[in-house]
Amino acid sequence: YYAVQQGCSNLIGGAEGISAADCTEVQKALDAVEMSQDPVSDFNPDPPACPSGYIPNDIFYDGFESGTSQWTILNEEPIGK
Repeated sequence: YYAVQQGCSNLIGGAEGISAADCTEVQKALDAVEMSQDPVSDFNPDPPACPSGYIPNDIFYDGFESGTSQWTILNEEPIGK
């Protein structure tokens, strides 16, 4: 919220053609969408990995603790090069 307003203020009078009136409009827009408010708790919760009653089953898992023994390392050009 404050960074956007400061960024607008920094551009006043520059080659971009931003004026103080433009920054007033930016602040009005930020206030209209309530950018200064704290986000609502649990606004965007992560979806469950599985439906209720099911257990995730990894087909392949490598946490890289044991090195790269399960990987094939190649030195090839990327596709499209």
